[in-house]
Amino acid sequence: MRATFDDTGEAIATASYDHYGGMQGSAIAPFGFTGERQVGDAVYLRARWYHASEGRFATFRWRTAESVDAVPYSHHPYAYALSNPVNWTDPTGKYSSSLIEAMI
Repeated sequence: MRATFDDTGEAIATASYDHYGGMQGSAIAPFGFTGERQVGDAVYLRARWYHASEGRFATFRWRTAESVDAVPYSHHPYAYALSNPVNWTDPTGKYSSSLIEAMI
């Protein structure tokens, strides 16, 4: 569940999501899944748009330095959070938060 509050602390919008960010219910908050800008089913993650109903990004990501051979899913050009959104996020649209840990 996500909530947006006004200056007085009153909730002005709430929304619930499934694991991949699909809306549950009809309420729409201006900041959607993972707290990012949401327009309908699409979530803007800075580098590209993510479509929650499909559980994948709308645009292709070429294999880059962020792809890690030890993490095969990192090579999938459309995957969100290494296909594991319960444990990871992809706040930039470039790579999963788990890849940062794998590279450290």
